[in-house]
Amino acid sequence: MILAFDAFVIAGNGPSIKYIKAGQVLASDFMVRTNNFFFETKYYLGRRVDLAFMGGDPRVAPYMFSTLAECKDEYQIKSWSSHRDKVVQTGMIHFTYGYTPMLYKDRHIKALVNSLSEKYGKTLTTGAYAAIMAHAKGGKYLILAGIDLYAGKDRYSFRPGSNHEALLGKGLAKKGFDTRLHCKELELEFFEEFNKRDDVELMCIDQSSLLGSIIPIAPPRQGSLPVVDLRTPPKDWINAKGYIPMSALRFYRKARAGWKRYE
Repeated sequence: MILAFDAFVIAGNGPSIKYIKAGQVLASDFMVRTNNFFFETKYYLGRRVDLAFMGGDPRVAPYMFSTLAECKDEYQIKSWSSHRDKVVQTGMIHFTYGYTPMLYKDRHIKALVNSLSEKYGKTLTTGAYAAIMAHAKGGKYLILAGIDLYAGKDRYSFRPGSNHEALLGKGLAKKGFDTRLHCKELELEFFEEFNKRDDVELMCIDQSSLLGSIIPIAPPRQGSLPVVDLRTPPKDWINAKGYIPMSALRFYRKARAGWKRYE
């Protein structure tokens, strides 16, 4: 039996976060949210965010943090972190409180990350690093929600706005892994090896997800449930003070793509 306070929920933005069954996540769980969670149309895990774990492309981090800052009165953000130094630098501009450096529980987990990254020539996704951080903060039972490894027909539980899509790639809503940086084989091997440790037990939300093939489904538990209210999220990333307006970046990317056709 899993005690309520033992569970850490690491939530990505994949579609499965919309299908959490009653009792799989409790209001008393430690809530870890990642990247653009503020685009959700419901408070799928409630309003409390014990740890906002931010990653992704450092070049677009200013717009992600600016948009999150606009939503910070809607959420109770207790702390935040990142595994990327340049993302941390940007985050400090908007969130001077609650920063926690990236943590690894021991040298073995860090060695696993390094060896697998070298094996595949890719990096782990933000969700994997968020799970590592949750483990280092004392998480024994880690419930992975919305970490779907981009396997479904939709990439996210929300529809990316035009700025979001323009800066990260056309067709972003249907795009799978960014294979320049990540690959599903790396993710699956990491989570499978991670779950072999004696001090952690991984669970996922949905058997149909890729993770469902290697880790068990989180069972229902007794306890208070998060209040899942509807909300009106921002429609898109907003401009960041002191940075190039997104309209200019969009124009530059279109122009660059046009020039490449004639190279």
